Amino acid sequence: MTLVGEKIVLSRLQQYGGDDTVRETTLRQIFLEAGCPEAQLTVQAVPHLEQPNVICMLPGTGSRTIVVGANFDHVAAGDGVIDNWSGASMLPSLMQSLRAAPHTHTFAFVGFSGLHANYVGSKFYVSQMRPEQVKGIDAMVDLDMLGLGPTMMWAKRTDLRLAGSLMQMADAMKMPLGVVDLAGEADEEPFTEKHVCTVVVHSVTPENSQIIHPPDDNYKAVRWDDYFASYRLMVAYLTKLDGATVPKGYTCKGLPASMTTWKGLGRLLKP
Repeated sequence: MTLVGEKIVLSRLQQYGGDDTVRETTLRQIFLEAGCPEAQLTVQAVPHLEQPNVICMLPGTGSRTIVVGANFDHVAAGDGVIDNWSGASMLPSLMQSLRAAPHTHTFAFVGFSGLHANYVGSKFYVSQMRPEQVKGIDAMVDLDMLGLGPTMMWAKRTDLRLAGSLMQMADAMKMPLGVVDLAGEADEEPFTEKHVCTVVVHSVTPENSQIIHPPDDNYKAVRWDDYFASYRLMVAYLTKLDGATVPKGYTCKGLPASMTTWKGLGRLLKP
């Protein structure tokens, strides 16, 4: 497993400044610096939005795809570091780690625009895919609000098979993994509507949830050790997903009801 250095991951997180147009430009530049070939880096104009989706494709040797996404837009009142530059700025680092070794799946790393405008960026991205392209997606991994603490899964937005794989990887790496449900929706929603299996990872708990609102959502809120641990876990997890075969005829399954309540989901799977 090839990891990007801590200082590089940190420097990318620190480039959160500016409005969403600046962020879109910054994200494209970070992808290029991380080694995304210019021919594989595209922008997808989104109707009624000034900012496009930013897409880096990492071709694989097989015919299946894994989408890794995070929105880069934020509310104007705050810095939007946790929500959600923490997820968007991690995308190039994940791409850089995965491109260092052969892989079977094609990985689509997508910085979505317009989550805070009713997630129009991810809606448009999915709407432009042909039916056979949608059917070719083995997983959609959504990175949302990382760095407040240990990695969490959003239960109601996560497939049982994908959750099990993440739990196994966290256990193997001796990392804590929480299961905490949140309110609202995320960029995985248009994928689940098309029956694509999804997993949403974040770091929000009832104890720290107030931080994601302005003005508390700033760089000082980031717990660096937890953020870098989430990056390490996601590199290993995506590598694991790349080597996995989805059972024939598998349909996405939600987590058991016992794991999908706000109180019950505070449990941490500690090593």
